[in-house]
Amino acid sequence: MSSMDEVYQFLSRVPGLKEGIGMDKAMAFIRLASRLKDEIILAQNSTYDPAQPPSEIPEHVQSFLGGATDMPDEFVAGCWTAFSETIWTYEADGSSSGKDAKMFREFGLDHLLSSRMLFPPSKTCTTPTCMNRKLLRQKDGLAKVVLFTLSDGACATFAGHLHCSGMHSCYIPMVGRKSDRALHGVTTLIRYANKHIQRIR
Repeated sequence: MSSMDEVYQFLSRVPGLKEGIGMDKAMAFIRLASRLKDEIILAQNSTYDPAQPPSEIPEHVQSFLGGATDMPDEFVAGCWTAFSETIWTYEADGSSSGKDAKMFREFGLDHLLSSRMLFPPSKTCTTPTCMNRKLLRQKDGLAKVVLFTLSDGACATFAGHLHCSGMHSCYIPMVGRKSDRALHGVTTLIRYANKHIQRIR
């Protein structure tokens, strides 16, 4: 994790950034970006190591963070350079209440982003006999879904399923279940209710 001196040096590289960002905005940036790690990983090459933060973030994520924190693109890029290591190890509590949820509703949905993005927990194939050691890749794009929760009620969000080219198997979000592996092509509709998934052919 970067030290405060290193963070200050990174922020100083962008003219006006260190003077234009306070702790509240820095923490908001870290919280929001940490919720989008799966989306950021998905945009990387299949040989990318997901344990390390990438040097750059996807354009739509950068646009969302800029809108949510009221910062221009060069400030967002500077903040990512300064805070990426912190973001990559930050553990969000999963709550979608308060300002973060409001920012995602106002700025995120147009970019196919939400505070409750649903992705499989596995980033690589879990089949022991599979020789494919690359990252699982997205298949068929994101599905617009409604997640019903006890804390926040119905939440508009997006769900993605990932594909292993070696085993031709798909991995889908399985909220509240131990396994996320599913047979290729069997899921055409995902319904979320009370943090559980009913898979319908």
